[in-house]
Amino acid sequence: MVPARLAVRSVLGDCHLEMQDAVIRQRLTVIDATAKLGSITIFVPDGVEVRTISIQWLWRPTV
Repeated sequence: MVPARLAVRSVLGDCHLEMQDAVIRQRLTVIDATAKLGSITIFVPDGVEVRTISIQWLWRPTV
């Protein structure tokens, strides 16, 4: 089960968070994702709305 708030960090590497089969019970889940010299990719089930708020230094996020 996915918690209401989740922190994900990536330093000098890539992180893939696969949530396609995750059980999400709450209406809103906040994922605080930070990557330093790496990337974070989050996969969500079809039909899930994704909103991003970002502060980027060198690259911008893609949704």
